[in-house]
Amino acid sequence: MLADSGQNRNIFGEAETESTNDSSMTTLVDNFAAVEAAEPVALTEKELSPERLNVIQTLKQFMASNGSNYYRVKVLRAVKEFLIADAEAATGDNIVEETSATCTGAGGSWVGVGGASGSALESTGALGVSCSFPASGAILDRGYYNVSVVVPCNRGGGDRTNASVTVTHANGSDTFTYDQKSTCNTWHQLVNPVTISGYPGTFEFLDDGSGSVEITVTDEGKYTWVDAVDFEVIYVFPTTTTTTTTTTTTTTTTTTLPPLDDCVVDEDPDALNWFQA
Repeated sequence: MLADSGQNRNIFGEAETESTNDSSMTTLVDNFAAVEAAEPVALTEKELSPERLNVIQTLKQFMASNGSNYYRVKVLRAVKEFLIADAEAATGDNIVEETSATCTGAGGSWVGVGGASGSALESTGALGVSCSFPASGAILDRGYYNVSVVVPCNRGGGDRTNASVTVTHANGSDTFTYDQKSTCNTWHQLVNPVTISGYPGTFEFLDDGSGSVEITVTDEGKYTWVDAVDFEVIYVFPTTTTTTTTTTTTTTTTTTLPPLDDCVVDEDPDALNWFQA
């Protein structure tokens, strides 16, 4: 909890050296407007994450209140929540977004909308329209993983529908009914019906790029969403190292020469010296 020291402070908790007045706040607004004019934001409000929208809203409230301590605390909390959510998304190693999915189906169309995790797609297409999220986008090692899906709450419950979700893993595939009405904006875990000893609810995935999560439209005329799939690593199989030992055999050949005759030295000085030129 932040204590009020009686001084005006900015949103970063730094004491302001000059008093806050209408003209300074006007300058802040003008500067903000100038930045917006120089760098227009291309994203629509629907495409912004809830955490980012909350930061924008609390900043507007902070500015409208002439920098009150109450809204300063709200801004700091909103920024904290945004940074945490952004960091979790960036550790993105195990989250596959709809931008990496392959969406197919005759007579169906997928439209980009704001998502619970970044952006998303919605469809009112014909039965059988689907989007497949490849496990290869998140899984580098063979192991056991929790699989969860998330969709946004962009429309009323009457417009939403259940969907079919098929998880293809190392031991086959399992199909679930995904209630998108009551689980929107929250990660919904798909639990493996076959219990892996010590790791209940998980699925085994290989490191060869196989495996996927496919969401299929099962209620024609109602909205079905695809947003993101999280492959949470629970256990990774240890890497097997193969050691090859090479044995070198050395063969030694011994040749026995006949004995030499005794050497006789002629001591006669007049004898011919064979080594003399």
